[in-house]
Amino acid sequence: MSRPEITDEDLDVLVARVREATGALMQGDVRRYLELVDEAPDYTLMPPTGGPTRRREELSPEAL
Repeated sequence: MSRPEITDEDLDVLVARVREATGALMQGDVRRYLELVDEAPDYTLMPPTGGPTRRREELSPEAL
């Protein structure tokens, strides 16, 4: 199986998306973070300001 070539432009887009997602999460905007990140269905979210971790299925729509 061959690997697709990753261009500098692809990498720039990825880095920009990660920066935006990380910034949103650090500001408590979980909804925007989830819009930008393709998460696994069983991931665990660690709040940037501390507190208990939560699994995706534990998050209510109000928490997003």
